[in-house]
Amino acid sequence: MGKRKGAVLIVVLGVLVILALLATAFATIQTTERQVAQNYLDTVRAKLIAQSAVEDAAARLRDYFPVRMFEESMNAKLWKFWGKSLDETDETLINCTIDEALNPSFAEEADDNPLNTDPRPRQIQININGVPQPRGCSGTHEVGRYGRYADHYVLKLSDLQGRINVNDGVEMGPTGSVSQNLKRILNHVGTQCGIPGLGDKIIAARPSGGYTQMNQLLKAVNYDEKAFAKFRDFVTVVS
Repeated sequence: MGKRKGAVLIVVLGVLVILALLATAFATIQTTERQVAQNYLDTVRAKLIAQSAVEDAAARLRDYFPVRMFEESMNAKLWKFWGKSLDETDETLINCTIDEALNPSFAEEADDNPLNTDPRPRQIQININGVPQPRGCSGTHEVGRYGRYADHYVLKLSDLQGRINVNDGVEMGPTGSVSQNLKRILNHVGTQCGIPGLGDKIIAARPSGGYTQMNQLLKAVNYDEKAFAKFRDFVTVVS
């Protein structure tokens, strides 16, 4: 009889261990699913904010062009991307990535008056790797995921008419005269950027129907993002 009681105790303890393991696994799964749901929500919010930024930029440009060509706001060039130049005088500071910009296109200004003589943009603190760093912004949403005005967007506008269209001559193929001239022009650009034979690479990697997205040009430089960053501001895929 005593042996049977001991066996029952062992069985009960085993069942309790199994139940504890199941409870731990269930709690872990719930935590993971909650985090996945939060990440998905953040992704959706980020896409919606990006779409609102594009719509905002388009609306502002429609407002400025062409009927307001001679107004004071046009002289201020509010749409210009100044990069890290806070006083909008140093052209050498505009060559930075959009996520590093202190003074982006249509930047919110410190005094809320974009037409006066003080162009200094408003700075917000962004936590990057645990270190608060100042950044500029083009717009904010009052209701944010992680706090009021926490959701913001940054704009970088550029004139595509001043860029080289990498799809020129695509109808006549890579051996056509237009494509060959384009290749020579891009090779000169590559020389200045430190990428020899850039034109040959872009034409060789160009799809038969032409490039449809800028990131497709990464293939031409073997997906080297640093090399791509050197010439991406000089070219366009939009006709």
